[in-house]
Amino acid sequence: MAFTGLIIFELYNVLNFRSFRFPLYRIGIFSNPALILAILGSLALQAVVVYVPVFNAFLGTAPLALADWGFLALLGLPVLLAGEGYKAIAIRVQKGRAPGI
Repeated sequence: MAFTGLIIFELYNVLNFRSFRFPLYRIGIFSNPALILAILGSLALQAVVVYVPVFNAFLGTAPLALADWGFLALLGLPVLLAGEGYKAIAIRVQKGRAPGI
């Protein structure tokens, strides 16, 4: 479960790093189709690692229940929210500065 959690955290993080200046709602979550495909591909490969017995033995993983995936998705959400919160604060600070500073 820890391995899958790290992957999910990083997938949330990649959404944060699309822009350091603009929040995700402004950029649009689906504005980069290649990134969405990469995220879906990563999740598919993670599912292979988790559910295919050969990979279970080789990598020491175990099948996860749907509730586990949901728990990890919720657990990783603060990663996305923290990044978006940082951008919101940075935008407010930037707007409060005088021109030329």
